[in-house]
Amino acid sequence: MTKNATAAAVPRNNTPIKDETRLSWEKLACGRVGIDSRYVRMPATTTTAELIDSIGSLSEDPDVHGILLQHPVGEHIDERAAFEAIAPGKDVDGVTMHSFAAMSFGLPGFVSCTPGGIMRLLDDYDVDVAGKHPVVVGRSAILGRPAGMLLLGRELMVTKPRRPRRGPSGTSGGRRPASCREW
Repeated sequence: MTKNATAAAVPRNNTPIKDETRLSWEKLACGRVGIDSRYVRMPATTTTAELIDSIGSLSEDPDVHGILLQHPVGEHIDERAAFEAIAPGKDVDGVTMHSFAAMSFGLPGFVSCTPGGIMRLLDDYDVDVAGKHPVVVGRSAILGRPAGMLLLGRELMVTKPRRPRRGPSGTSGGRRPASCREW
């Protein structure tokens, strides 16, 4: 039985070739495992409201079984609002607050993809994490925070270093925080 995996893509202005290449690879990968894929391309001028309406339509479509919002979206889009428009049962990327809460409490639901993949690699390679003290650098809603919660779920003491102070240009000068350089 073929199911539709749907990805809503909102290209940034001057969408980089690498994004188009990734979308092509995803479509090919879906086809190889018998999953139909449908990409909803929207202009770079799409507003948050228009994107939310499009995602809402996909969420209500019974032929759509999963939704992936390609990100980062344009700077003019409220990405969190767009993520929250995805129906929890179709949030296959684990990006909604509902999915984060379910993952945090060990309840059924979708796990954030990259952190979930990291945990699977640890399991598949029989990495014994008992007694370890992992450090998660980064606090993004799609990687750092979910990774920390999954590690906490293994009853580990997780450290999330504070952000380095920014220089006058708003950057850290390309340097990693001292806590990372020490290792």
